[in-house]
Amino acid sequence: MSKNTLLTTLFLAASCVCAALAQEGAARPENGVPSGIISSDEALARKNGVHEAILSLAAKKSVPPAELPAFYSAQARAAADWFDLYFKTAEDSSRDPRAALKKWTEKTSAAPRDVDAWFLRAVTEERSGDIRAAVESYSRSLELDPAGRWGMAYYLRGLLKKDLQEPAAAAADLDAAIAASPSNPFFYHARASLGVEQGNYPAASRDLSRFFELNVDTAAAQSASRAIECEELAAMGFSVSGCSQAKDQSASAPRRPASGPGLAGQETFAPWEYENQSEKNELALYIYDALDSARNLVRANSSVSERAGAFLRAGDTALISLSDAKHSLKAALKLYELSLFISPSAKGYLKRGTALLELGRLYQHAQSVSLALADFDRAAALGSDGVKDWAYLMRARAKAAAGDTDGALSAAAQAARAGPGLACFPHVRAEILAARKDFRAAAGDMEKFLKLSGASSSSPAKDRLCGLLARNGFAPANCSADDSGGAEIPFPPCYPPLELITDPL
Repeated sequence: MSKNTLLTTLFLAASCVCAALAQEGAARPENGVPSGIISSDEALARKNGVHEAILSLAAKKSVPPAELPAFYSAQARAAADWFDLYFKTAEDSSRDPRAALKKWTEKTSAAPRDVDAWFLRAVTEERSGDIRAAVESYSRSLELDPAGRWGMAYYLRGLLKKDLQEPAAAAADLDAAIAASPSNPFFYHARASLGVEQGNYPAASRDLSRFFELNVDTAAAQSASRAIECEELAAMGFSVSGCSQAKDQSASAPRRPASGPGLAGQETFAPWEYENQSEKNELALYIYDALDSARNLVRANSSVSERAGAFLRAGDTALISLSDAKHSLKAALKLYELSLFISPSAKGYLKRGTALLELGRLYQHAQSVSLALADFDRAAALGSDGVKDWAYLMRARAKAAAGDTDGALSAAAQAARAGPGLACFPHVRAEILAARKDFRAAAGDMEKFLKLSGASSSSPAKDRLCGLLARNGFAPANCSADDSGGAEIPFPPCYPPLELITDPL
């Protein structure tokens, strides 16, 4: 995985945890929990991964049994407050890294023995791109608090040492983090990632299994189950319960969607699943190589957004690197998802939505198109003008694919208002009009598109639409009538621009 993927995966997953802290959804174990401990406090501690650490601390302090519930409650709530402060600082650092760094640098100057100030200064330094300084600040916090506030200082310093290509030091820190808080699932996830990178697959599979055993947040588990550790461990023959992509699938005939009218048919499997063992192996190996290429794009002190951007480029490159269109789209989808795990962005949502849309069309899978629509909505909400224009245009395509041609025309009109310079607007509207069987109007829009883009412009989308118009007697001049069908790769000019690994940053 990329150098800070796991750190940001923790940020994302822990946001879900923080939102759920008031709930008491974690089940109480049958044994091992001292009597008198309130279930909500236990749930709080387990969701923050400090349950065992609190019990261990109570034992070290020889807390009397009668006082244990009160001690446990105070520690669980203090840990929750501390984690809230940590995540708030991380969010502040993302919005305004200079202001956050100034704040915590001044705090350490005013109170040089304040362990939290050093820890949070390290967080802001890492977010500002000063990795070496962050390592030093985490080290200062550990001098003041050898427990590392439930192991988090060891964990985060270990991730940074992995960034700095110091795997032995990173492993030692992750070991220390687990020793300090053996019930925090993300520490095992991080060590599993390091194990995969170092080729220690047996240990990595054990750590990843432990992550799934301990984790109580469904969203985080679902994200992890689709992450690259699962892919590579499966490719190397290590099956981990919890890895959705590690499930063995039949190596015989591929499963196909059941017949049905367009996207309303009943699907037997999701298009991002593997059809057979051969496809699983090919994609896992390709994605592993793509991650290496993405890592080569970034420097040790690259920002989170730069690292996420490297995965977007890797996904774009996948679209032109695999001979099978289905494989290209699936590989790109997984790489776009990894980018969004690192740092959500409008461009990431736009690209993931585009891959989902084309997979949905290919497999006649309605849920994929619905997910694509949600991604285009996110991209439009978050994006600047360039990304927002494309998000509106792709939303029009998705609505048409879902059979809502009225909504598609409305979304296309919104795209035209937002980005009047988009040459592809008439092309997309022609697609929608053709879906409504208004071939005369569609041909008129295609003529406009050809004048704007040039007669020599070619793409599978254009050629397929020209073929459809020709068969219905409305082929515009210079409109190639190649309608060979098959999967469509979302190439420009009428899909969002591609940024390849070979392009300069």
